[in-house]
Amino acid sequence: MHPTAELIGAAAALVVLGILTLASVRSIGRRREAPPGEHEEDVAMTRHHRRFSSVLAPQQ
Repeated sequence: MHPTAELIGAAAALVVLGILTLASVRSIGRRREAPPGEHEEDVAMTRHHRRFSSVLAPQQ
């Protein structure tokens, strides 16, 4: 592979990682700013989803 192509691929990978990092930081920031009761609903839905998914596809 040509060195130029490798540099382009590496630069593209860094850009994608930067975008994913920015999205993660923004998501974490939004969760910290949410009202106290909002997270309780998320936790309850997660527990319900885990319980329901274990009924549909029992783990071995």
